Amino acid sequence: MSTPGFDVDPAQVDVVARRLEEAAEPLAGAADGAPDVPRAGPATADVVACLAALADAVSGLVRGTADAAAATRAAAASYRDGDGRAAAALDATINGPVPG
Repeated sequence: MSTPGFDVDPAQVDVVARRLEEAAEPLAGAADGAPDVPRAGPATADVVACLAALADAVSGLVRGTADAAAATRAAAASYRDGDGRAAAALDATINGPVPG
């Protein structure tokens, strides 16, 4: 559907969602395996705390990216549904109700 200033291609919206999912996959895979505790002498606790903070940040990034992908897919589905309903309503207005 195209109107001045508003044009959505649900297939392109799905492409965006797929790219978001693909971007999250390598990070999620890396998060699956915890590294060995580093041996850093007196700084070990600080290094572990830093790595834990980094893992937490990456986890948030992966969750956020997955949430964005899901929301993007939901938006595409909603657009398809709304566009289909609008087309059916317009057709019924122009051609009358479908006998059934």
